[in-house]
Amino acid sequence: MSRFIFLLAFLPLALNPVGLGFAAPERLIINGHEVQLEHPLLALEGEAVAGAAGAEEEKGKGLLAPLEELSPYLGAELRREDRGYILRFGLGEEARLPQAGLHLQAGVSYFPLEELAGLLGARSLLFPDSVYLFVPRSELVSLSYSSAEGVVRLRFSRLAPLELASKGRTIEARFFNAVLGIAPRTSRFSQGMVKELELLSERAGQVQLRLELSQAGRAELRAGFSSGGYELELRLASDGGDGSSGPGPGPNPSPSLPILKLKRAEQLRLKPWLSYHYELRETPAGPVRIYYLLVEDYQAHARLRVALPQAGLGGLERLERMVAAQGGLCGINANFFDPVSNRPIGLLIKDGALLLPPYGHRAALGIDLFGKAVIFEEAQPPLIPLREAVTGGPRLLKDGRVVLDPKREGFSEAFIQGRAARSAIGLGAEGELIMLIAIKDRGSAGLTLEELALLLQGLGAVEALALDGGSSASLVFRRGKDLRAIGGREIAVGLVLIPTR
Repeated sequence: MSRFIFLLAFLPLALNPVGLGFAAPERLIINGHEVQLEHPLLALEGEAVAGAAGAEEEKGKGLLAPLEELSPYLGAELRREDRGYILRFGLGEEARLPQAGLHLQAGVSYFPLEELAGLLGARSLLFPDSVYLFVPRSELVSLSYSSAEGVVRLRFSRLAPLELASKGRTIEARFFNAVLGIAPRTSRFSQGMVKELELLSERAGQVQLRLELSQAGRAELRAGFSSGGYELELRLASDGGDGSSGPGPGPNPSPSLPILKLKRAEQLRLKPWLSYHYELRETPAGPVRIYYLLVEDYQAHARLRVALPQAGLGGLERLERMVAAQGGLCGINANFFDPVSNRPIGLLIKDGALLLPPYGHRAALGIDLFGKAVIFEEAQPPLIPLREAVTGGPRLLKDGRVVLDPKREGFSEAFIQGRAARSAIGLGAEGELIMLIAIKDRGSAGLTLEELALLLQGLGAVEALALDGGSSASLVFRRGKDLRAIGGREIAVGLVLIPTR
């Protein structure tokens, strides 16, 4: 069984009829591979479609493309509206296609090829019998598998057309116009639905994922744009069962995509491996402003270090001063602290020295001697010695699932469900580090901790910990020589990211 997944809506629309003229080129080549479209390219009456290649005024002129069919090959998702279509592409960018530019032929919606390519960052080259399109490739940036949920999650830099096939115990997903941004791999598992997972680049412009299952099964596909790119989720199920692929997700099912609707997103590349993001998301209580830093393969480039005020324990200081004092690239606030004594609450380790003991069963973030970050329960620290550690709470994600347990960590239910400014740190399956805060003020509704957990999960985190929130929520990053701060209260403890070279 084989099928193409494009996630498009086909609805009737009153469009401009096409006046056919010269024959359009019959061949369409995208990034060197010929694509067979069910509906051909068309040429408008009176428009020249042939001519010298490279003549700028003739390039793609007069050609119409079947909109629904071609858009996915160019890395876009199509959504219908009353006055036309909306294209979504890249990191969730949107472009409106006006109805005046649409044409109808035999019930198929057509749009000018050159204009469509230009919107999506593609280049076109016209020959008498062929059209060549050069499209930015979609890069696979992360892959994870949860054996407990029976879910494989992938994140691409942009939409990649997918062919999904299943036969017996084998499921294959072939992504077109795609490249690997992570290393090929073959992984074997002793538990769960998947026995073997193989990821490879089959040939130029294609990425293949093969799953060998423990029993005959199928994959249910979910996909959509997030701030980190285009995310797909393959939920595995037995062919002979009730749709379950093993133990259920429990009381806290964990969708892979954010439940908060993205309204606007901005990104700033600070380093090849460090980026700053701003998002405006819609919640049931209104819009909320979210800021986060994404560090790719953080162990290869930097180290997380605990930062204290110049006055030491019991002192308070703004986060940007802590970052500046350590020569850091960025930072986030950490421990809760007593507002009377200003002393931090919970486990605190700096430069290998234990400064404060654990506080009950709260969760903590530790940095081992090799620079690896790990989230754990204070009462059950990792076996390897820790160089740094801070306490937050509650724990938000474990093995990719939401694991809020406020009573165990000594938090009230009101603290969990109430809306507030939030601060959190997340770890991805491929070595990503996420530092995130959400704002609560007159124009921003804040988040519940459950929303915070789902948001981090949607950004690709598989482990996540909440930190001190409210007015303490602070994020700082360096742009050039300047430090930019979001949130400004003095705090007791910070986490600073310091470059290793």
